[in-house]
Amino acid sequence: MKRSPNGMSFRTKLLLGSGLTILLAVSIVTGVLTYKAAQMLLGHMRSNLELLTEQSLRNFQSETEAIQRQLMSQMTGKMVPDHMYMLRDMSPGEIGYSEKARGLVAALNQTISPTCGYDRIYVKLCNDVSFSSTVTFADSFVEEASLLLSGEYGEKTYGVPRWTRSDNGTIYLVRDVYNLEPFQFVGKAIVRVREELFVSLGSHVQAMNCAVAFLDETGEAITVGGTVAQGMLEAAAEAASMGAKEIRLGETYDLSIQKGDGWTAVGMMPRSSLNGINHAVVRMGIVASLVALALSSAAVIIITRRMTRQMSLLVSSMDEVTAGNLDLTVPICSSDETGQMSAHFNTMIDRMRELMKQVVQEENSRNRAEYDALEYKYRSLQSQISPHFIYNALEVVNAMGKLNGSDEICKVVRYISMFLRQNTRNMEKRFIPVRCELDSLSQYAHIYGYIYGNILSTPFSMEPGTEEALIPTMILQPVLENALVYGVRSEHSVVALTVQKTPKGDLCLTVEDNGAGMPPEMVEKILGGQAQCAPDTKPHPSSGVGVRNVRDRLALIYGERMRFEIDSVVSRGTRVRITVPLVYDEEELSIEPKGNERPA
Repeated sequence: MKRSPNGMSFRTKLLLGSGLTILLAVSIVTGVLTYKAAQMLLGHMRSNLELLTEQSLRNFQSETEAIQRQLMSQMTGKMVPDHMYMLRDMSPGEIGYSEKARGLVAALNQTISPTCGYDRIYVKLCNDVSFSSTVTFADSFVEEASLLLSGEYGEKTYGVPRWTRSDNGTIYLVRDVYNLEPFQFVGKAIVRVREELFVSLGSHVQAMNCAVAFLDETGEAITVGGTVAQGMLEAAAEAASMGAKEIRLGETYDLSIQKGDGWTAVGMMPRSSLNGINHAVVRMGIVASLVALALSSAAVIIITRRMTRQMSLLVSSMDEVTAGNLDLTVPICSSDETGQMSAHFNTMIDRMRELMKQVVQEENSRNRAEYDALEYKYRSLQSQISPHFIYNALEVVNAMGKLNGSDEICKVVRYISMFLRQNTRNMEKRFIPVRCELDSLSQYAHIYGYIYGNILSTPFSMEPGTEEALIPTMILQPVLENALVYGVRSEHSVVALTVQKTPKGDLCLTVEDNGAGMPPEMVEKILGGQAQCAPDTKPHPSSGVGVRNVRDRLALIYGERMRFEIDSVVSRGTRVRITVPLVYDEEELSIEPKGNERPA
């Protein structure tokens, strides 16, 4: 296209304006969507932290309760309270003291097994005499146990278990010991809990790079699991006492505090994980916006090229007309305003040619007869050449599609060419076999299949014995066209054509769709020839009038021997049923054309 005096062509201006508009729209939409997606993901991660913390607390409570039950069960089963009861009033050196002491130590050893939640036990009697299992361990356990029972943990708690954590991170469970017969307090027991049990409780939160700390009912920090940082347990205890929402340990952690029966769980998620999610969402948003921008830019280039192509053709045609060439026609590439301008320009050129012809005719009036004869021959020859020209043109398009690798274009062109050729041959006959009519309509339906894509299914079927039955030419095409135009309304549209024999020996032709359907009053108007368009579409030349023409033509050919029925239900579809005599030879009908009807 030529440049304007200002230095930029119309297409360049159009591209710049459209590009800036698209860039602004894509940026705004991407920004908003990215922000909302990031907020949704952050909310989802925080919800996951809440759920993980709650679940971890439940697991921790279950594990601690299991250890408590296991300790009491083992001590009762091995008669540890009985041994402690017998030793509490005895002093070292008394007769039988050594045997009873060895029995208590043996019972303590028997309470420990590989499946227990603890690996060492220490008991202190009411007379301050203490015993421990003889399994080889560092002496620090005995020292720490003795120190704990000498302080506040040595006080009677009336059966309430207490948990504590030493400075080196060892977890202990302290419980009162009661003899059952007679029921009497005999001392305290303390066990060292296996560390791996609590470590495993936090393993399921490591996938989120989180940690969970557990505090007892007094707020003392007992243990922490997951992705642990230095000082995290103490910071969690302080945050739980203050009800904080976040803590900072080298980096910021978001908190979730969940309280249970005697325990508190503090879930901690590093803010860096949330920021990483934000960054990932932003990156995805940027990639999506770039892809959308590239696709929209390509669409704008293609659209503007199509728009300006029509204008370029019009300008170049004007230049040729200015040079005196009136034997041209501007190709119309679109139906918009530019296409209408080209159509008006073609009309103007046609009018100019007609005026020139009139001038030539006036100047050569003496040769008018000869001119008319030549004109007649030209029109006759043109009418003979036109179909061949269409076929040849379609073959050229087919060849170009094959060269360019456009198989779909080749198929569509081939179906159009086959339909036109077969239709031209059929139009030379008044009656044709059902088989030939369905072959032609099959090509017609295939063409619509490329228009609608995968949502359309067009099953055709013929009952054996009906293939060679004769029907009027082009009697089903208007009905099938109506079904294809107005019956395709959903993602699974079906337009079916069925040919079968009736119990009375007639031929029944049925066209059925599962489209929007019609109310009864609209069916009556169509059968009466009053409807000019389908009930929910804009006017179409084949709707209503085309169906009535089919019925009138059948009435002229078969008279009262034919039936034309329309069954339609709103939102369920329409079925058109045509019933005619089943014949295989035109002479069987013995019907001559009526009125002004001419053979098809």
